[in-house]
Amino acid sequence: MATILKTLTLFLAIATITSCNKGEDNTPIINKGLTIEGDPKSQEGATWTYQGQDPDGTIYNIKGALLIPEGLSSQTGFPAVILNHATGGSALSIATNHGQRMRDWGMVAISVNLTHAGNELIENETPGSFGNDLGASNANIARAHKCFDILSSLGVVDMNRIAAHGHSRGALVTGGLAGKYSNLLQAVSHTAGGVDESRLDDGFISPVLANNIIVPYQLHHGSDDKVVPLAAGQRLADILENNGIEHEIWVYDGKKHNIASLPDVLTRIKSWYIKHGVL
Repeated sequence: MATILKTLTLFLAIATITSCNKGEDNTPIINKGLTIEGDPKSQEGATWTYQGQDPDGTIYNIKGALLIPEGLSSQTGFPAVILNHATGGSALSIATNHGQRMRDWGMVAISVNLTHAGNELIENETPGSFGNDLGASNANIARAHKCFDILSSLGVVDMNRIAAHGHSRGALVTGGLAGKYSNLLQAVSHTAGGVDESRLDDGFISPVLANNIIVPYQLHHGSDDKVVPLAAGQRLADILENNGIEHEIWVYDGKKHNIASLPDVLTRIKSWYIKHGVL
């Protein structure tokens, strides 16, 4: 318990020097409902919970994971990545995998439980509800968007160098986040996602959201993916091409859905982030 309280005190002290909105007692508003448990610089990272309400009335009861690199950041802070997990996964599962790897690249990694999470998701998490509001739903986009506020409150992140990444339904959330909040992102990547207006109830990115993406976007897809067909990824790539948005689509011959951790995928994502000034 002492370690937890020490960590929380440290983060709240750091946060008071940030430029995020503050309440009357000069405490950043986000921190009024934010609890960080554990050490985000440890191997396993930390977990967090946030409870609060936005001015638009959206009520949040969410939890996630957070990893911060060892050492000191640059004068502007560490770059960061918002990670969106696949169906049956969780904030913790993607943090343990991609989060730890991207932290090794020098990035702060943050993730949040989405409505398609596995059994780590508590029943009363909001917005949205377990098993509903899937993929690129307003509820999941709101959850992912709240990560910007949390990153800003930490006082160690360069908010001009934020990326987003996701796999499968997490890729759909990533595309939705980019469609609604491109101005907050420096670069985006995903594996096994795309556009399919006939499957919006399943969480696919809508053409409307896709047409609003203005951030450089890197796509990865298995040629034999039966869960999210390659055609969905190609549809998103075509929309980006027609709109003059810088993008890449990498197709992995003979590969199916689970390409998220392929060495070539991770190498290309890192190169994409370097190219676009995230790293």
